[in-house]
Amino acid sequence: MFETLKWIGDIDGSLELIDQRILPTQFEMINCKTVLQTYDAIKTLAVRGAPAIGVAAAYGTVIAMQSAPANAALPDALIHLKQQSDYLASSRPTAVNLFWALNRINDHAQNFVDQNPNASLDDLRNAILTEAHAIC
Repeated sequence: MFETLKWIGDIDGSLELIDQRILPTQFEMINCKTVLQTYDAIKTLAVRGAPAIGVAAAYGTVIAMQSAPANAALPDALIHLKQQSDYLASSRPTAVNLFWALNRINDHAQNFVDQNPNASLDDLRNAILTEAHAIC
């Protein structure tokens, strides 16, 4: 049995999903390693279904945090996360679950930083991955 989508690895991992655009005649997996690839998968309907779109967006934020500057202060990392979330949100402007998942991730990240002001960027990245898994 195949999963529609799944996270591969840890905070430096990637999102693997079934390319639903070519079903049922072909079966291929897409490995999203960048925010652009995740955006395209959502926009072009490679990932379909409201819950799957929300999960893909949540994991897209994990991918987005991979490109945050390594020495970024937590407030700057939150700005980066919000910018990347806004970009992902623009992939399907009417997808309710997409916005719900992105808002949940951003709220969780803000709460994490508020409660852990001395945390590292990797701590924040782990918190975001944990929340994305919870959404999944």
